[in-house]
This record gives sequence, structure tokens and C-alpha cells, in this order.
Amino acid sequence: MCIATWQPLGANDWLAVPGAALLRYGTLPDNGGDAPGMFAQSDPVVISAVLTAAGFDHIIVTPVAVTMRFGADAEAATGYLTDTGIARTVLDTIPPDRREEAVESVTAVLTHHEGPAGVELGAGIWITTATRRS
Repeated sequence: MCIATWQPLGANDWLAVPGAALLRYGTLPDNGGDAPGMFAQSDPVVISAVLTAAGFDHIIVTPVAVTMRFGADAEAATGYLTDTGIARTVLDTIPPDRREEAVESVTAVLTHHEGPAGVELGAGIWITTATRRS
């Protein structure tokens, strides 16, 4: 088996950079440390424990850094990123009269990540391989 999961938030500028801009205006709900979500498998120890309990062995967790492109410019990237589930969750906590300002702050921060290929941000994933015990 082979799976890809996110590394912790600190290794994922694609979420941390625009997220920091939005979180100046809104909040994320507290789901607790063990709650399901996009970072539930961000710790190699947790990944190994879950797979071992499910009957797998020969578990190898390999870190991989990738660059993700989000749009041709900061405005396009903002449109894409603010339409993700996590961004919509934060936007819903922002008073309606401040949402435009919050989105503009995301665009402003993303302009610092524009390049010839568009807006690119780093991401960290784990590539995990394992085999089912016979």
C-alpha cells in the first residue's frame, strides 16, 4: 500500500501563509488534537501506529517537499484558496462587513509569492508504504 498525507502545518506554507492573513480577522474552531481532519495523519508515529493496528508492517514514512501552484497571479490564487473548506470555515467567523478586507489581506500576502509560473507555495507530505501482514 502507498498513501500520501500532509506533514504538520508548519511544513505547509500553502496553508499557513494565507491562513495567517485570514486568522487576523477570524478564528478556527477548536477540534482538539485527536480530531479527524487534514492533519490527523501528520505525525509519522501516528501513521505507523494506525497501520500497525490495521495489520500492516514494513512501514516506511518518507518526507517529501513539493511546490504547489495556485494561480497565475495573487488574485487568482486568492480565489482558489479562499474557496477551500478550511478558508470558508474561517471566513464564516468574520463579520460580513470585514470579509472583503480579510480576502484582500490574503491577496496582499500572496503577491510576495508571485513568480514567472504564478503563485507558488511549498507543501510537505509524507509518502508512506506498507505491506499487509500475511
